[in-house]
Amino acid sequence: MNVVLEGKCKCGSKVESFGYTEFIHYVPVIALLKNCVDQSGFMDEVTKIGQTEMRSCDKKCKKKFFLSQTLMNSPTVITLGLTWSTVQSKEDIVRVMKLIPNKVQLNKFLKAKGNKRYSLRGFICYYGKHYCAFCKYKREWYYFNDEDVTKLQTWRDVVEKCCNSRFQPNVLLYEEDKEN
Repeated sequence: MNVVLEGKCKCGSKVESFGYTEFIHYVPVIALLKNCVDQSGFMDEVTKIGQTEMRSCDKKCKKKFFLSQTLMNSPTVITLGLTWSTVQSKEDIVRVMKLIPNKVQLNKFLKAKGNKRYSLRGFICYYGKHYCAFCKYKREWYYFNDEDVTKLQTWRDVVEKCCNSRFQPNVLLYEEDKEN
């Protein structure tokens, strides 16, 4: 993802914008749990977290202001990394799993240009010094661990498996919808 960071102080002074490439956009789970009630607030919180870097004005006023991130391209895949401070309770995992949207819109992400839609295609989970993965192929979900692949019927089955096993989702992979 090609991102530009820019900002403007209240005195009118601008920070020279600069771009960078971001392969994973990280989001602290604690912020999601604190500020999101349902799926509709998930991407708003992701965007808000991306606007939290502050700078001091280089001019005489020296006031602080926020820098904003703008996504400059329309990547085929958007990757979100959920950062967990520690191993969380089953209740926190249940809440996070209920917050994860199956669809997101590009213009709801980091002040992105464009309105392409993306669908959740897979995610990686952590549990007890071990990782596993879930992947959606066509309309069915699959669970991958070290030894086998298990077919799951619905998203509800995926959520149940994660919650009952205390799998912490860490990396979410959203693919651009073909209908865009």
